[in-house]
Amino acid sequence: MPVAKRLFVVEEHKNPSTDYFIAPYLRELGVSPVYCAFSQVPPPEQLQGAGVIFVRYVPANWSALVERCRDRIASVYFFMDDDLFDWRAFAAMPLRYQMKILRLSWSGRKWLASVSGVFATSV
Repeated sequence: MPVAKRLFVVEEHKNPSTDYFIAPYLRELGVSPVYCAFSQVPPPEQLQGAGVIFVRYVPANWSALVERCRDRIASVYFFMDDDLFDWRAFAAMPLRYQMKILRLSWSGRKWLASVSGVFATSV
């Protein structure tokens, strides 16, 4: 992963995925990212030359920001450590978790595919 001038890690809230996978990887690269919850959206000017890593989900306010600032953002990555798009794994999950996944992950698949031609979309 090329290192951007500034890197935003966007996560729903503090979670083990970031702690176990993302943070150690970025430390190894010597990167000190800005960690943002879904509700913490930076001003567009802060995205100039920046990279964005979405952990597990892509919230609507952030996807809208990425769309508005495509020409400013250096890279977008999506990290998911679950087999959330594997139907067999999905079917075995509790119904409440399935609904959350449908709302936050599956609904973002089309958007992720649309930005994949412009940005890298996996870590």
